[in-house]
Amino acid sequence: FFSAGLTWLDQGWLDDCSTFDFKASSIFLRCFLHASLRLHGRTCLLCTIKLREDKARLHFLRTIKLREDKARLHFTGMGYTTEFRGSFRLSSPLSLVQRQFLSKFAYTRRMKRDAERTAKRDDPVREAVGLPVGEEGAYFVGEEGFMGQVWGDRGALGIVCYNTPPAGQPSLWCQWVPTEDGSGIEWEEDGSGIEWDGGEKFYYYVEWIEYIIKHFLGPWGLVLDGQVSWQGEDESDIGIIIVEDNVVRVEESTEMGETK
Repeated sequence: FFSAGLTWLDQGWLDDCSTFDFKASSIFLRCFLHASLRLHGRTCLLCTIKLREDKARLHFLRTIKLREDKARLHFTGMGYTTEFRGSFRLSSPLSLVQRQFLSKFAYTRRMKRDAERTAKRDDPVREAVGLPVGEEGAYFVGEEGFMGQVWGDRGALGIVCYNTPPAGQPSLWCQWVPTEDGSGIEWEEDGSGIEWDGGEKFYYYVEWIEYIIKHFLGPWGLVLDGQVSWQGEDESDIGIIIVEDNVVRVEESTEMGETK
C-alpha cells in the first residue's frame, strides 16, 4: 500500500486529493496513503474532511436521538427538564404594548384556530401592537382562563385543535418572555431565580427564539444579541444559544456558559 501510494503520487494521480475516492479503501490503506503524502510535503485534506464529517454525523445522530427521547418523555407525561442561564439583549427597549403582547403570547397556550372566526373575537393587546390574527390564529393572545386554556365548547371559540399549535409554531408553549425592564428576552424564570420552577417543560427553545425574531422583533425593527446556555437532564444535553444581529446559532459546550 505504501509503495502504491508513492507510485500514484509520483505519477501525479494524487495532485488533486479531492478527486481520489477513499470510500472503498480500508482504514489501513487510508493511513498509509496519508503517511506517503505527508512524506512528500502534502496533506491529504480528504481524510481530514472525512473525519470531520464522521464527527458531525455522530453529533447529528446524537441530537436527533436526544430530541426523540425528549418527545417520548413529553408524550408520556413524564416531561424533560432543561435549565437555562443568561438573557438576550435588544437594540432598544420594547414598548409597553410590545412587552404586554410577548408576555401574553408566552402565557397563553398556542392552539390551532379557525383564523376567520378568531379574528372576530376581542384581542385588544394584539390589536394595540398592530398584528393580524395570523395563520391559524397564531398571534391570538386574547383567550381567557388559566394560561389561556379553554374548557367546554372550544369549537364555538374558533379552536380547531387543542393539542396542536398553529402552523409555524414549534410547540404548545413559548417560554421566552421580556426581561423586567423590557430591554431583552430571557428564559421564563417565574420568580425562581436561575432554577426551573417545576412547571411546564420548555421544548424547542431554539426554534422559539427564531420564531420570535422572525415574526415579532424583526418586523418591529428591533435587533437581538446575546447568549443563553442550557443544561438538560441528559449530561450530554448542554450547549449555548448565540444570537448576533438577529441570527441564531447553537454551539456545543462543556459547562453552562463555556463553549468548546
